[in-house]
Amino acid sequence: MIPEGFIFNGASIPRTFWAVLNPIGLLLIPGLLHDYAYRFQCLLAPDGSVAVEYKTRRKADGMFLEVCHITNGMIILDLMLAALLKAFGWIGWNKNRKGDAKRNMSNHNAS
Repeated sequence: MIPEGFIFNGASIPRTFWAVLNPIGLLLIPGLLHDYAYRFQCLLAPDGSVAVEYKTRRKADGMFLEVCHITNGMIILDLMLAALLKAFGWIGWNKNRKGDAKRNMSNHNAS
């Protein structure tokens, strides 16, 4: 579960590429879950408790790939996205570890 009001960036796809790969199309659900996992290092159960922890970037990125396979079934595309995530995901992961997410950690249970 993702709390109502969570703001995410839609898989960090530059606007230049949106005609080919729109972040609110095939990647909406994987991007939403992945962004939440990067920010709070977990996903929530319906009761608001922590359902799954993502203490490592590798685990969160693996979840992204798995959810992509389930939601869009486009294996070649998903593997390309996983490679891009492996190459550049550290940027988002590190940004979220620098304190912004930690200050807002209590907000993930607020809804």
